[in-house]
Amino acid sequence: MSVIVTGCGRSGTNLVLEILRGNSYLKATDLIEDKFFARRGYFKYSIDYLSKCDVLYFTVEQFRKTLLANQDMKVVWCIRDPRDMILSKLKRGQLIKDGGDSLTGSEDGMFNKCHLSIRAAFDKHLALMKDEDLNNCILVVKMEDTILNPEASAKRMCLFLDIPYQSSMLDIKMRNKFKKARYKGIDKSQVGLWKHWDTVYDGFFKKQSYNVLETFDRVKDIMAAYGYDY
Repeated sequence: MSVIVTGCGRSGTNLVLEILRGNSYLKATDLIEDKFFARRGYFKYSIDYLSKCDVLYFTVEQFRKTLLANQDMKVVWCIRDPRDMILSKLKRGQLIKDGGDSLTGSEDGMFNKCHLSIRAAFDKHLALMKDEDLNNCILVVKMEDTILNPEASAKRMCLFLDIPYQSSMLDIKMRNKFKKARYKGIDKSQVGLWKHWDTVYDGFFKKQSYNVLETFDRVKDIMAAYGYDY
């Protein structure tokens, strides 16, 4: 069956994609991300299609039309503790000259906007899950589960996709050059960043003028909806 991996940026979509890519029943696109996945109308995808497309690149209606046109397609929807996503977005999205990792900066790397993409992803997920025609084709996968127990997470995805689990799925090779350079295998330190926000990334957030804890308050309802304790 065809598979699309989606979710908000910094939610583990790349990791999940590379795990699934290790299964011989699926064939990943040459492009690491198919940003036009849901913009092709009622396009029919091949039975072994596998790619990712962050929620930023489609509307709810575009996504719905694509799924209805591909009745055998399954969706792996990645989520992560919103607090950890916020910290990652701020650090990775701010300019290098300001201590971040970006050459050009990004909108969701700004203090007053970093939570908006998380909110948009959450709203799209809620809208799609209300559609009875789509309920059974979407599996929610937590980044924390994938990092802490990749084998169990991979087996759960295989069960959902109705394909055999293969040990090769754990031989993860990141194709994204930035991810490949940053992570040497699965990085368990990416779980629970918010618990020590003041020391992560070499104390990056202690040097900032904004209140990091204030951003956490903006996503309390999303945390509750996905079962993350505050």
